[in-house]
Amino acid sequence: MEIKSINTAVAEQITKLGSTKVIDTVVESLVKVEISRRSDALEKAIKLHEDTLREIRKVKPDQVTYNLDGTKASETYSKQAFENNKKLNEKLAKIEKTIVGATENEKWGDLYNLVKSGGTPAATEEKTDDASTDSK
Repeated sequence: MEIKSINTAVAEQITKLGSTKVIDTVVESLVKVEISRRSDALEKAIKLHEDTLREIRKVKPDQVTYNLDGTKASETYSKQAFENNKKLNEKLAKIEKTIVGATENEKWGDLYNLVKSGGTPAATEEKTDDASTDSK
């Protein structure tokens, strides 16, 4: 088959396509982009969750008291260590709540904001628009 006849065949196929095939292809492409965006955000949120759990596991009592015989009597947290541990647990709870909100309630904007902020959502959370997924 000659190049000229191949080009003619391609031109004929394009003419037969109409705009429906093009629109379907664009829609498919945009859906793939959004799926990729959500997958990336969810992966980052899960990593943030794992990192926060790791940080919590590292927190140990920073004040130790001993008996007269040299054995440990008790271990406690200083106020600063206690507050740090409390903040880490609050951060973990927010991450978990946000992941559930995105995966079960379609609140992907909150997940994007969480990942963007590194797990510390602002008091006045701005909405990341999900307009790309809304049908018009």
